[in-house]
Amino acid sequence: MRLSQKTLDRLLSALVLGLVRVLRILPYRHRVAFMGLVASRVIGPLAGYRKRVFDNLALVAPQTDAAMAQRLFIESADNLGRNVAEIFFWQDFLKIVATSEPHGEGWPEVSQALASGKPIIFISGHFGNLNALRARATLMGHRIVGIFQPLENETLNARYVEAMREVAPMVPRDSAGMREFMKELKAGRPVAILHDQSLHTGADLSFFGKPAKTVLTPAELAIRFDALLVPCYAVRQPDGVSFDLIVERPITHTTPEDMMQLANDSLESRVRDHMGQWLWMHRRWK
Repeated sequence: MRLSQKTLDRLLSALVLGLVRVLRILPYRHRVAFMGLVASRVIGPLAGYRKRVFDNLALVAPQTDAAMAQRLFIESADNLGRNVAEIFFWQDFLKIVATSEPHGEGWPEVSQALASGKPIIFISGHFGNLNALRARATLMGHRIVGIFQPLENETLNARYVEAMREVAPMVPRDSAGMREFMKELKAGRPVAILHDQSLHTGADLSFFGKPAKTVLTPAELAIRFDALLVPCYAVRQPDGVSFDLIVERPITHTTPEDMMQLANDSLESRVRDHMGQWLWMHRRWK
């Protein structure tokens, strides 16, 4: 019997929030690992994520055999579950993040911009950990306002947003949120946005060799406010809980389309190096 979406949402909320309460008795590393296990072995299959992962891989990586596709589904869902645990256990997460120092070809320029008050737009994707760099910046005394797409599951979304806002402000991806986002840039403060969601208003740019609707807003705002547009990534390490915080060189201001194509190329390169760390169940190609 196939469950309705409403029933699945209720079950998902109860499962995730129940696990958050119960897992507090375990050491942090075990909490994160267990949430990854539940996401990959229970939630992912129930939610139909496996088919979406297989379909995406068939589209952009048709050479992927069934065994590899199954492995990538498990790894991607596991990483998603770990992200959820890390959001709900912020204090322990911060202790881990505190041991990682941002680095990369773009870090010297970004560090100088943070010190001088030059606006920065950090861009990344649903890859590795989505919040590690923002959390690390908070520990360094910098406030990075993020922007998020509300979850369709309203019960889970309320707790999700509340948890994320414990470290730094977050605004929704709507007109009011964008106004707040631009206020931060105008004041010379850094902001962060994930650019790999498919929006109908996006431009048809290439991602893994296929057209993918890509939002131009990050580049447009970078040009408008003379802000650095900086790809950055938190690559999950083999221990499953720590991260390599990589800051790439800022993207040169040209046209919004060319700038966001470079952003897509940057993310694609990182994903190809760590295929299981991207959210392959994303509806990236429509």
